[in-house]
Amino acid sequence: MGNVSGYGFEGIGIALIGRNNPLGIILASILYGGIKNCGRYMEYQAGIDSDLAKALNGLFVIALSIPELLAILRKVIRR
Repeated sequence: MGNVSGYGFEGIGIALIGRNNPLGIILASILYGGIKNCGRYMEYQAGIDSDLAKALNGLFVIALSIPELLAILRKVIRR
């Protein structure tokens, strides 16, 4: 079970980035995986901590989720 830890959380983030659109999820997963892989490469080549890539992926999830959050807040405020 140790090999799959965290995949569910990453899947939620990818679905948020892709806005639950199948094509968007495919593109978001490629972006997410690329950043994750580059983090490992940066750690190996430049000695930069791979947690930087995790933080960058988290920022993508937050930044791309904000428009949906604002739309929900607008609906709530109008009621």
